[in-house]
Amino acid sequence: MAKLYLVQIKSDSLVHEGGNALLIPMEMDKEGLKGITQKEIHDALIRDAIKLYPQYTKKEDNPIFTISRMTMKEYYRWKKTNILKQKSLARGVK
Repeated sequence: MAKLYLVQIKSDSLVHEGGNALLIPMEMDKEGLKGITQKEIHDALIRDAIKLYPQYTKKEDNPIFTISRMTMKEYYRWKKTNILKQKSLARGVK
């Protein structure tokens, strides 16, 4: 069984190509995650994204990485419809 993550990359080079962001679903084996901090997981995902897409992650392109958990249900819905429903992290104060 694996944990699924969604890595979002935003950079100047993506904007120059006419895009806003690159979305990459990535998974990590749960067995290999025991005793590893969330920061270490995120660092590994970023390293992998940089290896996969060096043209969008150069330092001079000011890349910004956003990482969130993704369920298999969300992944399959995205794969089927090509539409990703973004989760909102903003909350109002009452």
